[in-house]
Amino acid sequence: MGFVYKAYKAYKDKRIILIPRILIYLLSISCFSTVVHAEIIEERGSLLEFFAGIEEGCEYDNWLSHVSEGIANAGYNVYAPVEHDRQTNGFGAYQIIDHLENPEEILVSWYDIFANVLSDQIEEADEILSNSAFADYYQIVRLQDGDRSYIILRELLNNEYVDDNGTEDDNDDVTGSFDYGWGLFIFNPDPTTPKVAIEVPHPCDDYVTPFVAIDAFLLLDARALIVSGAGREVEWTEEGEFNNGITRSDPTRLQNVSAFQEAHKAFADSVDNELIIQIHSYDSAGRVLPQSILSAVLDDEPNPPILDFANKFDIVSLTPLVPIAPNSIGNADHDSVSIRDFYSVFYNGGYYYDDEILISNSIGSLQGWDSPQARYSQLEHNPLEDDENFLHIEHDELPDVIREEILEFYPAEGVPTHNTYANAVEFYRPLYTAVGEYYHKSRFHNVPEEFETIQSSIDESFGGDTILVQPGIYTENINFRGKNLLLTSLYSLDGNRSFVNRTVINGNNSASVITFNGGEGVTAVLQGFTITNGSFENGGGIYCVDSSPTLDHCLIFGNRADAVGGAIFCQNSGPIILNCTISDNTSTEGGGAIFGWNGSEISIKNSILWDNSPEEISFLRFGDHNLLNLSFTDLAGGIEEIVLRGNAEVRAGDGNIEVDPLFADAQGSNYFLVLNSPCIDAGDPESPMDADSSRSDIGALPLQSQEISISHDVLDFDEVYLGRIDSLGLTITNIGQSPLTIFSLTVIPEVSLFTISGEMEDIKIEAESEHVTWVYFLADQADDYMAVLQIISDDLERDSIYVQMRATALTVKPDNEPTVHTFGLNNIYPNPFNSMAVVNYSLSLSGNMRIATYDIGGRLHSILKEGFSDAGRYDIEINASDLSTGVYFIKLETETELAVHKFVVVR
Repeated sequence: MGFVYKAYKAYKDKRIILIPRILIYLLSISCFSTVVHAEIIEERGSLLEFFAGIEEGCEYDNWLSHVSEGIANAGYNVYAPVEHDRQTNGFGAYQIIDHLENPEEILVSWYDIFANVLSDQIEEADEILSNSAFADYYQIVRLQDGDRSYIILRELLNNEYVDDNGTEDDNDDVTGSFDYGWGLFIFNPDPTTPKVAIEVPHPCDDYVTPFVAIDAFLLLDARALIVSGAGREVEWTEEGEFNNGITRSDPTRLQNVSAFQEAHKAFADSVDNELIIQIHSYDSAGRVLPQSILSAVLDDEPNPPILDFANKFDIVSLTPLVPIAPNSIGNADHDSVSIRDFYSVFYNGGYYYDDEILISNSIGSLQGWDSPQARYSQLEHNPLEDDENFLHIEHDELPDVIREEILEFYPAEGVPTHNTYANAVEFYRPLYTAVGEYYHKSRFHNVPEEFETIQSSIDESFGGDTILVQPGIYTENINFRGKNLLLTSLYSLDGNRSFVNRTVINGNNSASVITFNGGEGVTAVLQGFTITNGSFENGGGIYCVDSSPTLDHCLIFGNRADAVGGAIFCQNSGPIILNCTISDNTSTEGGGAIFGWNGSEISIKNSILWDNSPEEISFLRFGDHNLLNLSFTDLAGGIEEIVLRGNAEVRAGDGNIEVDPLFADAQGSNYFLVLNSPCIDAGDPESPMDADSSRSDIGALPLQSQEISISHDVLDFDEVYLGRIDSLGLTITNIGQSPLTIFSLTVIPEVSLFTISGEMEDIKIEAESEHVTWVYFLADQADDYMAVLQIISDDLERDSIYVQMRATALTVKPDNEPTVHTFGLNNIYPNPFNSMAVVNYSLSLSGNMRIATYDIGGRLHSILKEGFSDAGRYDIEINASDLSTGVYFIKLETETELAVHKFVVVR
């Protein structure tokens, strides 16, 4: 039964649920509104001081001091000394939304405001606010804090409210509170940790939490901070004696009727694989518990980032063994706090830190409330099996190490500010540092050095990881398993596109070569590979269902589908295809290159689709409407030959052509371009330039113009005295018009008296340039010796060249033996590091050298040293103060030697 018939039958039988998707293609965002409103307030100052301090640059400051407070039951929520947990009856108010006119309209307005802010449509958010029922009470503020900018939704103060805090001291009086009390909403338009939002539902009762939260928000450079504007007892049912269950101003107990919850929903809907951290605190009376209680709320089997039972790459394992050193907090003498006393996690079973220390699962009754936020994240929004999207945290309000000196630790004079709780903030900072480590500690895997297969590396990886695959043929069928990671060849290091041709994933005609069916997004990247010999019913090369991966610089040829999608099959998917060559793929029913259906949005740029059968692209007439974005692409037959079947739209951009790309030898599977190819320098001029600094080509492979020439077919050392090193130079010349790369220089047999100093790999020779390789000979006994030097390059005609080497060793030995140094990068310490590291390296010969650092895209960052240097061992510093978190490389090179080492910067 063919795919088209089965899809039609399933559609008619309604056995397929057709779910519409709104796919946002980042390269073609249109402006929603051109209206600019004066209501957007522009301010300059410190976010921290506005939140909990003194900031003259803002209309008002110390927002926390103005939170609405109330006492429904005297002493009910007083957990700490009164100096730290004051709650005044009647200071501020709270408006219950479902008691107002048109509550549903209010909630929709709030959601739309937050959604527009999160998509950087600030003017549109202001338009909605200006027309809302609460326009006279809330304002949008753009706060410029140094080089950071924040978007804040805050409520205006009503200065008729005055709180004397129950004392005769005027210094702790506060004027101004809130009529609505719906909260404060802070958004970071350019976060370095965009997946994280922090929520504080109980700023009065859990009085340390907002101070911990603002520190965590700034430390992580997170996307959002959401804080409730009222305590639990400000508004309640007033039936019976007060308890937390009958509050009407607690967003963790209200049922989906607050601005706080709408902010939560908007963030969860806007972020892929989000983590929302809701921070609470507990009083320690009668409890003996660790200082930080972590819970996934709805189950006792937490996954990453909370706990990772298999690999231990999680928040707990990324925290130091001793998070709190002795006498490190404030001015008090105190003991250290170990990991076993710092954390308790709600889980079923045993979890060991460092395989020895058991992390407690005793949390008392502090699992966390079954709140609307938790239910939305874990049940309604997007439940995930592989990682948690909602984390409930309970902190001890009076940490064990400071109990006896609480008033010294939390100075109680005047109105509390962030300085009041600086010690609590520092005490809990290791937890949030570990959260940052989880999201920014770039994990780097090497195939086959660390993992024998690509799939085994994927299985052990996490979202955000990089898997670097060395050249070779990998006979595998790969599934990304829902992980948004970068799977790349050595192309990613310096943009050398010959690695595309040399790094092959072969499907062995047993299934699709690559599968994306776990909801992967655009940050799931397949880069720099040849995909071939796949065979499956649908999608011989790539099978893509409910996913939107990025395919970059891939050659996809020789794949077959028994039904549709010879190269690529798309169902309800939005792949982005960049600089790919898709050729000689076949299918039986349609879409030799690409087949799409059921709401797929496919974007193709800088790519070649040629000689695929029966046609290049086709769509199914049933299911949701499809969309094809096409620009700077060479498409056989042109747009007119795309089979749309009335259920797809083509949005054709600039630069599309329909002429023979002129492959070097497609019959021989050589898809390099020849000199007069129309695809050379024809890509999008806004795309990154090719490695030769020219405009991007169309397609995955470059011009076939590398030509290698060597100065000697034989290196004859003639007569060499025992104990003396002799050397001969071999000149390798690139007589072509594009860069040539030498992948390896290998002496055969490996055990030989002929040597090449250093790791002679990936030597790049520019067009019409040359490189000199020095071969050394040192014998310990008289004899005649022979060996062969193998040169492997990306020259398309002569990828392997052999040079014969021979020498005769004589018995006369000189008085002085030469000193031999080993070339290389010996060590980087520490690694990973924050701002400074020391590199130890060795030079085997005197001469010109350079040592420099590069980012993961191969762009030069800094030259650490350059010029003449004697042979020997040296130290040099890397200053990474201007680098963001990520993976970088350091390269040491001389005229004859090259070494590369990875280092990681963590902020």
